[in-house]
Amino acid sequence: MPSNAVALRSFDLINQYRLANGLAALRYNAGLENVAQSWSNTMMADINALGSAGFRHNPDAASQIPSGWTRSAENIAVNADADALFAAWKASPGHNANMLNAGLTDFGFGSARLSAGSPYGAQLVATQNFATYAN
Repeated sequence: MPSNAVALRSFDLINQYRLANGLAALRYNAGLENVAQSWSNTMMADINALGSAGFRHNPDAASQIPSGWTRSAENIAVNADADALFAAWKASPGHNANMLNAGLTDFGFGSARLSAGSPYGAQLVATQNFATYAN
């Protein structure tokens, strides 16, 4: 299960959305959560230090995702809370396609709070990691 309230809310939102669109719910994967949380922490530190240049996809995600996967995807965003993050991902065609990809089976979520002085203010920077596993 997700390790905190923001991750739990994000997991609930994505599975409600998938079920409403006729797709199977995703399994929560602690290994994917570790990758997502680590990357969110990295982005938080980089954004706080470098500004908006620190907001970027994880170039090493594929090598960090627990072995056995055949497909993976990643969404990143900055927003106020789990609901606002989800709404932004849903409104973006590429992010939405990842959330509604019927071939994905597993999900992990991580987030970190930015400093008030960051270009985005004291919002959450968040990562959704997805993967496909056989069982």
